[in-house]
Amino acid sequence: MNYLNHKLIVAIFLLLIPFVAAAADPLPTTRLLEVVTESPSGEPLSAEQRSTPFLAHLGDLSEFGYVEEEYEMSGTGNIYDYVDNEAQSAEIFISESDVPFVTRMLIRRPENPADFNGTVYIEILNSTAHWDDDPIWRMSYPSFVKAGSAYVGITSDPLTVNFLRNHWGGPEVFFAGQRRYELAPRNRDRYKNLSMDRFGQVWDILSQGAALLKADDNPENPMLGFGVERIIQTGYSQSAGFQKTYANSMHSRDVEEYG
Repeated sequence: MNYLNHKLIVAIFLLLIPFVAAAADPLPTTRLLEVVTESPSGEPLSAEQRSTPFLAHLGDLSEFGYVEEEYEMSGTGNIYDYVDNEAQSAEIFISESDVPFVTRMLIRRPENPADFNGTVYIEILNSTAHWDDDPIWRMSYPSFVKAGSAYVGITSDPLTVNFLRNHWGGPEVFFAGQRRYELAPRNRDRYKNLSMDRFGQVWDILSQGAALLKADDNPENPMLGFGVERIIQTGYSQSAGFQKTYANSMHSRDVEEYG
């Protein structure tokens, strides 16, 4: 199977690799998605009117001096294919250019830039259930906040983009595989702009997202002024499998081309 444009079936391990951002790529634009839980007069909103992030942290991050923000991220990227898929070569080429995308970044960071240690962990949010999951954050956040690291979860799969745009916030019945779910009502407008039609868009979404976080002169950077020094890409289960593809086919290219 061509894993550049199709999802890996299973990866049962966790893989962390140093992530070199492709700084010369066109960088995305961003838009803060506000959290809205009450009216301008202070009255609580109904469930259908509330606008909050999907996969928001369940606890109180302020006790660690952290905040959570969600950004819409829009740009264009390439679709890649293997030069010799029959020989299972890792060498790639651009098969389609400038394919538009709109996805989201879920950021958990120190409120005070002085408390930031320079490291961002990017998680390829897991899409096994057909919606985003953040197992790396759940298992590791005590260490992240103790060290002063930032965390960024990126929606990276058409399955989860479709769920967020078309299903989350029902109320409706949603089927994922053989399972049936009844969804609680939420504000349906929050994710109406999301768009990712091809799984192969994931590679430039990850590269450009990382590059943006390190671009301290770019006003679109959600961590502008924090001075991001290093980015570590993470993933669990099938998301770790995506990292294998990135490591084999993209990482050395980015090191050579962008330093």
